[in-house]
Amino acid sequence: MSRFSLSFKFALLLASFIVAVGLLVGLFVDAGARVAGDMSNLKDRAFPEYEKISAAHDSFKDFTAMIEEVVTTGEGNLLETASKTGAVLVGHLDDVESISQEDRKAEIRVLRTAFVEYEPLAIELAKLAISSEQQQGGLAGLNSERIRRLSVRVADLRTLIDDGLDRLVKARKAAFETTLDTNVALLGSRSTTAAAIAALSLVGIMVFLLSLSRGIVSPIRSLSETTREVAQGNFAAGRNIEPLGNDEVAQLARAFKAMAASLDSTTVSKTYVDDIIRNMKDTLIVVDRSEKIRTVNRALLRLLGYTEAELVDQPFSIISGGVPDEALKTKSAQATFETVYRAKDGREIPMSFSTGVLKNAEGQASGMIAVAQDITSRKRQEKELKEAKVAAEAANATKSQFLATMSHELRTPLNAIIGYTEMMTEEAEDNGHDEYVPDLKKVHSSAKHLLALINDVLDLSKIEAGKMDLYLETVEVKPLIDDVVSVVAPLVDKKANKLAVNLGPNLGSIHADITKVRQSLFNLLSNASKFTERGTITLDVYRSWHLGAEIFHFIVSDTGIGMNKEQLGRMFQAFTQADASTTRKFGGTGLGLVISRNFCQMMGGDITVESEEGKGTKFTIVLPVVVVDPKAKTATAV
Repeated sequence: MSRFSLSFKFALLLASFIVAVGLLVGLFVDAGARVAGDMSNLKDRAFPEYEKISAAHDSFKDFTAMIEEVVTTGEGNLLETASKTGAVLVGHLDDVESISQEDRKAEIRVLRTAFVEYEPLAIELAKLAISSEQQQGGLAGLNSERIRRLSVRVADLRTLIDDGLDRLVKARKAAFETTLDTNVALLGSRSTTAAAIAALSLVGIMVFLLSLSRGIVSPIRSLSETTREVAQGNFAAGRNIEPLGNDEVAQLARAFKAMAASLDSTTVSKTYVDDIIRNMKDTLIVVDRSEKIRTVNRALLRLLGYTEAELVDQPFSIISGGVPDEALKTKSAQATFETVYRAKDGREIPMSFSTGVLKNAEGQASGMIAVAQDITSRKRQEKELKEAKVAAEAANATKSQFLATMSHELRTPLNAIIGYTEMMTEEAEDNGHDEYVPDLKKVHSSAKHLLALINDVLDLSKIEAGKMDLYLETVEVKPLIDDVVSVVAPLVDKKANKLAVNLGPNLGSIHADITKVRQSLFNLLSNASKFTERGTITLDVYRSWHLGAEIFHFIVSDTGIGMNKEQLGRMFQAFTQADASTTRKFGGTGLGLVISRNFCQMMGGDITVESEEGKGTKFTIVLPVVVVDPKAKTATAV
């Protein structure tokens, strides 16, 4: 009988009992038509709107879950899937708008507009998180103003969309449940009426009704019971509906089963998200407004040694010092700082603590969600690095202090060797022992070279130990330049170079440590002579105004071998030359430029360098016209 429609079944009853059954047939036809009409109207009007808004809500949760997974795992290929999910969500919202009443469409448009803004911002933030994680460990390193504003806006839009969709789903669900309850009550009332009239009918029609009850009453009663369970929140009960046949009741049962499955999928999606949270690598904890723990994940339980039952509903202070006021009261969506967790065994674990504010439907803070990472290893490394730095600085200071103190003890023997070799050379020449002269000159030259090296090392040590003093005097610049040029001329001629000197007008005098100025110029000119062969070395000197003060420019340029960018980066490092081949070919300790630059900086100036490999190098000394001793400044201040 389930293969036939209700109309056919009532037709059989009418044919058999024209007069007595007429009223009964009319009642059942009317009841069936009304129930079918009400349920069909419910299916065609209320259910599609609820189904579409639920689908939109599910799509939004899928989209945000994908974005969170991208941020957590760094899998950028999920962004394309997230974009497709976003397009599906917008389609669902369009469908909801098309079937909603006019007074509901405005809210749908607001949510769609918010998501259209939210989607690209969320994807952009995920991309930034992937990039920061490859460089520094995820969003814990991202501190720029742009990222902060982007995070705030994304969180606000997400809350707006999620709350809006949740509110719409609840509203449609409530309306749908109300309609279901009304239909259930109406259905029960009509079933009771039909049963009363059936009892007054002929015995034959009662027998016939009993034969029809299996195909009509039983499915309706089963559907009614299932409807009650669904209305009470047991959406899984809809799976037990097994529609038989093709009659109206079977069609209604199929529609109701589909609706229950849609409602159940919403609960399944929430369970899926909960599973993701519980299996995160970072620790996660959710605290309510009263600072009670509501949710923890497995990573936190493993780290602290608690069970979930030992933490849930306990005060947050059981593992930390409490919820910071700014974490709940600030309007900012996120905050990041360092804190300490206490494990069950009493251990204190340093954590990098990132929080987000949870808000209720009224936009007020309702709690806090915190994601934290164990930074014990990082803290230990920072401590070791700090201790190593202090030890290295102490060792360097000891070395510099020792060398500065040993200045006299190192220089005196060498000066004696130099003096005795000069005397022995003169005596050998006077006594006709010319065969000894070359060896004596070699000893004399080597001793002077060694003395120069020791002087450089001692000068650098004095600078590092803070024992280098300035001896300021005023001299004319032109005679100073002439003196330096005359001293460096043999070095220039040694490699067939030409020296060009360009002096600016009105050079006048300079008040500075002339010995250090002369030594700095000599170092630059001798370096230029050393690294240039059959080229031109140029010395430009002029004075100018800069920031309200007069300064001298001493520029030494050459057409020598030049340097690349990597070599320039090592130029002012002690005991360092351009590369190993330069040291082997040209000699030197790599201290001259370092000392010269320190001299210039002591006098309130500096040395800068420009170079291009194969084309030459240009050094520029900048000094004040009137140098002020920094130690004199300090004494005056005291």
